[in-house]
Amino acid sequence: MKVLALLAVLLSFFINMIHAAPLHTPLRHDTPAIIKDFEQVGARVAELDKAIKSFGPKTDVGTIRNLTSNVEMAIVHTHNDVDWNKSFNEKDSKAMASSAD
Repeated sequence: MKVLALLAVLLSFFINMIHAAPLHTPLRHDTPAIIKDFEQVGARVAELDKAIKSFGPKTDVGTIRNLTSNVEMAIVHTHNDVDWNKSFNEKDSKAMASSAD
């Protein structure tokens, strides 16, 4: 009986895996999306900078760590978008550099 129950659970698990939605939806990797990603990195860095400047004895260290992690994840996400964009060229790179100024 236990074997049948285990088999039923495994079968239902695999059937659900077949019909499950993907873990993430495909994202756009075009130039405007990359510019938006860079803007998000800048916003998260500014938020981290503000938290560090106001750091005091009552400031939660976990908040600083969380903000640091958010910055790191935004950088990784932006880097992946640039890598996945096959049409990203020198012209787009110059546009990115000029938008950062």
